[in-house]
Amino acid sequence: MNKDNTRLKGFQIRGRKIDENGNVSDLPARYPDSSSSSGLTPLVDLNAPSDQRPNCDGWKKWVECSQNQIATAITAHFSAGSNPRSITGIALQCRAVSKGE
Repeated sequence: MNKDNTRLKGFQIRGRKIDENGNVSDLPARYPDSSSSSGLTPLVDLNAPSDQRPNCDGWKKWVECSQNQIATAITAHFSAGSNPRSITGIALQCRAVSKGE
């Protein structure tokens, strides 16, 4: 959010995997390939949340769907007015995952 907490400046999406039984779980940890660098790359899980936008220090807590549900869309909330100019928030739209028979 911006410093006044009135406008959305960015958001992050975290992936999950669905197994053959319809269970939703975290992705396995994934780290940068240090073989192409000086070897000084920190081992940071690339699936983990991170702050990659300059001047963004007002990140909100993660919002997640209930267990064994996935997000399929978002609802965007806009500022008031006949011609809204900024997004003020988002909400997840979730659906259940089940094993297809």
